[in-house]
Amino acid sequence: MRTARSFVLTVPLCLFLLASAGLFLYSRTAESDFVWDDHELVRTNGFIYDLRFFPQYFTAAEALSNGQIATENYRPLVPLSYALDRRLWGAG
Repeated sequence: MRTARSFVLTVPLCLFLLASAGLFLYSRTAESDFVWDDHELVRTNGFIYDLRFFPQYFTAAEALSNGQIATENYRPLVPLSYALDRRLWGAG
């Protein structure tokens, strides 16, 4: 029979191991550069430099990649996420 004490010790240990595994697996990604279409989606996309373009994220197809990548996908939350990231963390 499991006691409350063993449950209290098991849950934090599992969470710690899960977080440690995630940090270990993704730790090298911070050193990586942009790949494939990231340059057009993030670096040269003028729509994500200023949140005043917010309404166009939902109406303009070119807001995803500044018109540099032909896309038929409707993904308004992607440029919004990039714009918020840029606003919070800067251009780096």
